[in-house]
Amino acid sequence: MILHTQPRKAWNAYDFLLLEAFAIYEAEKCSQCGYPVWICHNEDEAYRIEFDLVDDVCYAKREIDMVNEANSQSKTYKAPAGIQQRPVAKSWTGLPLDDAMRTAYYETKYPSVISD
Repeated sequence: MILHTQPRKAWNAYDFLLLEAFAIYEAEKCSQCGYPVWICHNEDEAYRIEFDLVDDVCYAKREIDMVNEANSQSKTYKAPAGIQQRPVAKSWTGLPLDDAMRTAYYETKYPSVISD
């Protein structure tokens, strides 16, 4: 729902479930890296989360960066044009980064809220 009103066509139960899922997704997203907090804030030694950096190339941004570099007089270091690094999570122990991990994280972090 946008501004507490429904669109022209009334929403069905599926629409509300999608909205709820999106709200949960947004609430769990880390403001620094965009990963779910149950992955990037997890200190559980059973998972021993680490991150690899993977280069993503956006050719549109690369062109903008190349023009900006050509016009810039700055001598500070910049990443290569069009390259932005992003983290990719993995577990040192090989355990899957799945719903069981998510549940364990929230049970540890908020034991009074999470109950069976």
